[in-house]
Amino acid sequence: MGVLQELVNEARECMRTAGLTETYIVRLGRVWKSLGKWLEANGLEYTPELANRFLAEEYGLTPENKSEWKGMDKERSRAIAVLRDRYDREPYHRADVGVYRKAFDEAHDSILTDFLDDLSKVRTQTTVNAYVFTLNKLSPFLAERGVGDLRALHARDMARFVEELAASGVSQHTVYSAVSRLRRLVAWLADQGYISDELVEAVPRAKTPQAKLPDTYTDDEIGRMVDAVDTASPVGKRDLVACLLAARLGMRASDIVGLKLENLRWRTNTVEFASRKTGQLTVLPLTNEIGEAIIDYLANGRPESDSPNVLLRHAKPHTGMRPGRVHRIVTDALNDAGVAFGGRRHGPHALRASLATGMMASGVPLPTISATLSHANWDTTRIYLKVDVERLRTCALEVPPLVNTWWTGAGCV
Repeated sequence: MGVLQELVNEARECMRTAGLTETYIVRLGRVWKSLGKWLEANGLEYTPELANRFLAEEYGLTPENKSEWKGMDKERSRAIAVLRDRYDREPYHRADVGVYRKAFDEAHDSILTDFLDDLSKVRTQTTVNAYVFTLNKLSPFLAERGVGDLRALHARDMARFVEELAASGVSQHTVYSAVSRLRRLVAWLADQGYISDELVEAVPRAKTPQAKLPDTYTDDEIGRMVDAVDTASPVGKRDLVACLLAARLGMRASDIVGLKLENLRWRTNTVEFASRKTGQLTVLPLTNEIGEAIIDYLANGRPESDSPNVLLRHAKPHTGMRPGRVHRIVTDALNDAGVAFGGRRHGPHALRASLATGMMASGVPLPTISATLSHANWDTTRIYLKVDVERLRTCALEVPPLVNTWWTGAGCV
């Protein structure tokens, strides 16, 4: 048995133990098979370096163009990374869990790590990983310019970094995000006494990216989607809960799959959780429609499991679902209902947008909508103000009766 086949066998076993689906393992297996053919054609034996060369020659995937990778590109890279981990005898980690790998210059590592440690106290791991992604570009850039000590950071270094990033062909949104993270880093460096306060104001400004108008669905379309879910089966009962949480409460896919039994507050008729994306404490109404669907699923559909999650995989092991599954559930329900997409997005995010525009059309104050959607600030919610009034009337949802003061409570104006 060759080195590659041995690694592939180990990788498959580790992934099955971690609860990955056979469908996903088969998809990665196609990449491993292509790698094997490439190695054989070139008379080579597997090494991690050759596997990276395979990605570059066969698919054009390199660290330099990583920001341009599509979903399939990331999956191919993931397949090679799994083999590398087995080669290095590293434990298998699911792709959606863990800490983004740092690639800082040695001279910057200590200070940047302290910065990330402080950041992690007030931001989620997802946000911290985004900062690591930007700092992985900034640190080697500064090292090449001879900035070995961040105390010697100069305004021209920051300006040049932003200029080169923008010239590299990345999106306007990527540049804007990088500048925002750079500004926070510089402010932290100043607070720690590493640099002068004047440098904070010297951070370049980036043009705010033009936000795309949200895609929405009408009340009729969403009603048809809900009705199309076949609740005769346990899986259908689960899928109905997922659709209702997305359509009626505007919950993100990550929060739907992360919802715990303890988040259901039956005495107060509320759903209370901390958003995985923003960390915002969110309190939403547990309406009769949603509550009855959850009770039906818990009593007649949910597999026996020690998992604290409300919604589970129905294939063993019965653990929590992944966010991508919610997207598939919503898409399938819309298809089953005969709803034409017409170029619109068709996942849970579109249902969030539909709820938000419906609330906006109904005169609900912006702070309340922002709190409902777990937005960290009102600016994120303002995109819905750009939708014209007639479109708002077309897209408005007939929101079911709500308990107490969800739309008129504290924080409303």
